[in-house]
Amino acid sequence: MINKKGLGNISLNYPEIVEEINNLSFAELIEPPRNLKTVKNRFDLQRINYIRLSDGDDISWDEACLGIKSLPSFTAPVEFYNKLKIVKMPKEIIEEAERSRIYSLAILNHPERINNLKEAQNKTYIKPALAHSRVLDKVEQEHKLLTFSDVASVQPDFLSNRLHRRKLISTGPFIPTSKKKHYGVRLPLTCGSMISGSSEMIAYTAMTGSLALTYKEGLCHIPEIQSNVVKKAVDILYDAIEDPLWAERKDKKDLLNFWLSQIGITVGPELKDALPRVKLLSPLLKNGKLKNLAVRVYNPQVSKETVEVVRTLRKEYGDLLEIFAGQANSAESAQELVEAGADAIGQGIAGGLRCTTSIVSGVAVSVLRDLWRMKRASWQADEKRKTICPRRSRGFCCH
Repeated sequence: MINKKGLGNISLNYPEIVEEINNLSFAELIEPPRNLKTVKNRFDLQRINYIRLSDGDDISWDEACLGIKSLPSFTAPVEFYNKLKIVKMPKEIIEEAERSRIYSLAILNHPERINNLKEAQNKTYIKPALAHSRVLDKVEQEHKLLTFSDVASVQPDFLSNRLHRRKLISTGPFIPTSKKKHYGVRLPLTCGSMISGSSEMIAYTAMTGSLALTYKEGLCHIPEIQSNVVKKAVDILYDAIEDPLWAERKDKKDLLNFWLSQIGITVGPELKDALPRVKLLSPLLKNGKLKNLAVRVYNPQVSKETVEVVRTLRKEYGDLLEIFAGQANSAESAQELVEAGADAIGQGIAGGLRCTTSIVSGVAVSVLRDLWRMKRASWQADEKRKTICPRRSRGFCCH
């Protein structure tokens, strides 16, 4: 029987997995399983699940490659499966998913990787060089828009060595996602705008090293419910660190603090919404269960209300908060938010790759162009400040 205690006892049902992981080096741990090393290997396994869950309906390699049939991912919702008649996922699939989760957490929280993250946190901020993009300049001159779907990363030349993503996972380069020291190095992902009212999901997201913000819609529209979700997630993390997978770690305390530093909430761009939500969680800060609370002040566009919320939160709570503010669609609006006290800026509305706000609203937004302008303005502002004080160099940051 599967233990239903969740993350608090994540590995107790699979002691053989913990034993196996403990005997593997980090290099061996991040090596993909033999049956999943190639795309064709992955397809073969997905095809088995497809047939099993689709009442015998089959899918060929060509059908998947040509898009004739949608090949679901390993975690796809049931709607992807044709003729699905199984209401409950088979036990063996659930167990396999739980084993995979243990592996994922072991990789993302490996001592070697955590140590690399800690070193990155303590490094001095290095300003990126100002580059030039003829493509973006031309597109802007022609009054056109580009989305992320229109561009792609390419290898500079055939002689360049490919940097494998497994190496990126372990050694980086890790880039700060905010200017708050010792907290700003994490996976650049957030669940703050998703319907993520599950404390278990929030806790798991934090354990992966991603920003885990409890959203403010649905049931969490009620501040008390949102705060209860966060408090429960924090309790889960304190229980989870006692799991055999982590309990004997020498860096156990640092690891728990790393998880806890990802916890936060999304608030609205009005003081009457933001302040009560943060206040409900201030006891966690006062009693030391949280040393830091991430707060995402969300508004589809920067307004004076957004700036005022950021300024007030910074004044009321000081360095106890890590403030993410947005959405900024210009260098000027980003500048206002940082001057008000934001640690990081949310940019966008995206143009259709995943976020469809621009398409639905009919408002044309060029994410790439705006990012380009912000980087250019940041670089220019930084150069200007260096003529005043060489040590006051931090992008948009105004000291």
